Amino acid sequence: MTVSLFRLASGGVLGSAMLLAACAPQSDYFNSVNKGTGQPPADTCGASGFAYLVGQPASILDAIVIPEPKRIIPAGAPVTADYSPERLNIWLDVSNTITRVSCD
Repeated sequence: MTVSLFRLASGGVLGSAMLLAACAPQSDYFNSVNKGTGQPPADTCGASGFAYLVGQPASILDAIVIPEPKRIIPAGAPVTADYSPERLNIWLDVSNTITRVSCD
């Protein structure tokens, strides 16, 4: 009986640890390093072609065509932590100025 209680307790601890690890926020490390190679991520979404937008007001986005998949991220908005290298992300600050264009 004590062996099965031990197994149950250790499984619960391990399962809890795994759930907590899955909920931990991802750091910018995953956005800036290409899967452990130490190299910047490849320009898989064409972000370099939109680098000129940095510093521009978000209203400029109405006048240009941006391919899908894309997301425009206002300051403080929640974003999913899923990694999608084909997705173009356009980050805005509190004054609706484009601060970053990235593939992540």
